[in-house]
This record gives sequence, structure tokens and C-alpha cells, in this order.
Amino acid sequence: MAISLMEAYIIETLKAHPYTYEEVVGNLQQGDLEVFSKDYDYDFTLLQKLYTTDEAAFKAAYTERYRVKYVTINGLVGLLRMRFGIADGITKHETSVTGIEVNTEIEEEIRYLLSSNWNVTREGAYITISA
Repeated sequence: MAISLMEAYIIETLKAHPYTYEEVVGNLQQGDLEVFSKDYDYDFTLLQKLYTTDEAAFKAAYTERYRVKYVTINGLVGLLRMRFGIADGITKHETSVTGIEVNTEIEEEIRYLLSSNWNVTREGAYITISA
């Protein structure tokens, strides 16, 4: 399932809070988005629309994994930090991010996360992600 960068940010923020899938769905079903808005400055109607459009796809994105439709370099750095806890050692360039030390499992998750216009290459213990 492909979601927007902002939807991914919202999901990762709520998962880090940590809200369980059941708590999030309960609030989305009741239309109670204020519970999220009091802690975070996001447009949670995006999440509600994602949920009501395709509940199964929403569940997969929240509990398993997702692909992001369009990612900028800054958005990529944010996702690496939010989803994988990767912040140290990264060097951001105009069209790439280098110096990312990850195991092969995380590398595969990153490959899945990104749309097909991104390339992930490995050199030793480090990967480079380029557009």
C-alpha cells in the first residue's frame, strides 16, 4: 500500500507515542481526532480519510509496513529517524543520503518503503539512498 509522506509521519508519530492500533482505530471511528491534536500539530483528518477509504490497507500500514508515494530528501531523513531511529552518521546531499549504517533487514525495509525512483546501494556496512 502506498501512502503520502505526511500520512507516514502521522503513523510513525502515533506509534512512537505509543498508541496501539486499536486505540487509533477507536478514535478514528468515533471521529475523536482531538485526542491526537492535543499532543501533535498534524492534520489528523488525513489519517481518518486513509482509514475510511481502505480499512485493511490502513491496518497494514499501521501494523506492518507501507510504501511512501513521494519522498523528498528531507522527508527521507525524517522517515529514517522516525521509523528506524537512524539519525547519527547520515550525510545529506542534494539528491542522496549517505553514511547510513544498517543491517540487511532494515535495508530491505527501507527498499520497500521507498518508491521505485529511489536507489539503495550497499558498500560494506553502509547504504546510500539516491534519487
